[in-house]
Amino acid sequence: MGSLHLGLVAFQEAVVPEWGNRLSAHVNMPKVRRIITKASWPALFGAGILIGLCTVPCSGAVYLAVLALLSTQATVLQGVTYLALYNLVFVVPLVIILVLAGSPPVYRKLGRW
Repeated sequence: MGSLHLGLVAFQEAVVPEWGNRLSAHVNMPKVRRIITKASWPALFGAGILIGLCTVPCSGAVYLAVLALLSTQATVLQGVTYLALYNLVFVVPLVIILVLAGSPPVYRKLGRW
């Protein structure tokens, strides 16, 4: 499924949710829960590595570019400072969103929305 098709399905789901396919994760949740409860720790670890590899083109490219720019800095302290600033601006908001979305009241509100 190409990214254009996924985008069109996401648009369709937002505009006319009663038509066609669904991208929502909750559709397969019973199956996912069954798989997770049967999986071993090494299998889950391997799945996490595969997921990490699949996300490298999205977030890894940004880190690579930032690290390449930082390697041209005059001092190590400047590079580390810029990397810390980058993580503060890029990673901390993602962690905050994850914590908020993981809280049951916020999750229920998002589900109703």
